[in-house]
Amino acid sequence: MKFDGLLAALQAGKIDFIVSGMTPTEERKRVLIFQMFTIMLFKQL
Repeated sequence: MKFDGLLAALQAGKIDFIVSGMTPTEERKRVLIFQMFTIMLFKQL
């Protein structure tokens, strides 16, 4: 799916969430709830 179709797909119920580098602009904040999180990967030595 192309990036510019993610928001419409989310609103239409075609997808459940977006995992991406989407910046929380004022326009997007009006229709989305942004949750900032960090994924930590550990390399086993």
